[in-house]
Amino acid sequence: MLKNFCPISSLMIDERKSRMNAALSLLVLLIYFYTLSFWWILLLGIDFALRGFGRGAYSPIALLGGWLVKTFHLQNGKINAGPKIFAARIGMVFCTLVVLFLLVNLPIVALIVAAILTLFAFLEAAFGFCMACYIYPYVLKITHG
Repeated sequence: MLKNFCPISSLMIDERKSRMNAALSLLVLLIYFYTLSFWWILLLGIDFALRGFGRGAYSPIALLGGWLVKTFHLQNGKINAGPKIFAARIGMVFCTLVVLFLLVNLPIVALIVAAILTLFAFLEAAFGFCMACYIYPYVLKITHG
């Protein structure tokens, strides 16, 4: 059995901003479930890509999350950015899968994948529980044997 461990980065980020980003991602996912509009998932996937590949300064969710944290004077706590960067990449993969399943006319499968992503976003937003740390060992095993 693989042990749980997280990707580590030399970067540190604000935990409250990270959780706010998860809450905003959760909101976008809930809007998707309400509207079933393909565009919400596509936009969320692009936002995850921006956050996951070093362009967080251009991410609407990260910008809004940072503004909300500052506006409401939420307590700052630094955490390692590695798991959150990896989680954003996983979110991008999930969004890509949802879009692909919608394009090949498998809407139920798309909804299931979106529901899993919604659960992950909820766990991060509500409890600070990062599912990426549980997925990471399997990704390493697949990519590095």
